Amino acid sequence: MLRLAVTMNGRRGPVESAQTEARGGSGRFDQQSTSWVGELPGDGRLRLTVAWPEIGLASTHTDLVLHGLTDLDARAIPLT
Repeated sequence: MLRLAVTMNGRRGPVESAQTEARGGSGRFDQQSTSWVGELPGDGRLRLTVAWPEIGLASTHTDLVLHGLTDLDARAIPLT
């Protein structure tokens, strides 16, 4: 199974998955997932790391920069 982790705000941890579908055969492997992270990155940056060692996919990562997060507290609408 594909392993997905996130590093942000100085911590590394797993990503929560809501739905995952995986299949494979004849040397082809596919996985579609819906995932989320329970907090926002304080500096707008996060690193996603994936690995699927069972099929030979070594750990690799990508760094994301999320713009427009600096004033979310001022734009949030409280639900009452």
